[in-house]
Amino acid sequence: SVAFFVSSPRGSLHLPPPSSHLPIAVRTLSSRAPYSSVPSSTLGLPDVTPTPAGDLELLAQLAQARGDIAKQISRRIVGQHQVVDNMISAILGGGHVLLVGVPGLAKTLLIQTIAQALDLEFSRVQFTPDLMPSDITGTELLEEDHGTGKRAFTFARGPVFGNIVL
Repeated sequence: SVAFFVSSPRGSLHLPPPSSHLPIAVRTLSSRAPYSSVPSSTLGLPDVTPTPAGDLELLAQLAQARGDIAKQISRRIVGQHQVVDNMISAILGGGHVLLVGVPGLAKTLLIQTIAQALDLEFSRVQFTPDLMPSDITGTELLEEDHGTGKRAFTFARGPVFGNIVL
């Protein structure tokens, strides 16, 4: 089975438990207090009370965006509606998702599809026994300009610099 673990800076994301026939589960990693429990003056932010009409308009836009994203993803990922909904909830909630599962459940395809639908950079870390920290973070490379003979260090970014990292 596959498991999604969701953490959000606004607190835990509580999603319904998966059905027994679905191979994917969503669980939270964090139980931090949501931002709403912290006074905005403590964070150095002005106290702003949004209007209810503005909130309803924003919710309608969010619902429309969520539906559009789900529609794009469902073109490639078939029969995993609850999984797609949970992933979109985690992303829109500003959280992190840890995807765990056996081979063959389209985990990589799902993440690539989400990145493409949201026009984000996708990268992947393959964990092998000889994995080094620089394989994840990147490394400095000494490059030589063949025309001038000058050498300079350049930083080759690792996969951790992607917007969506699997």
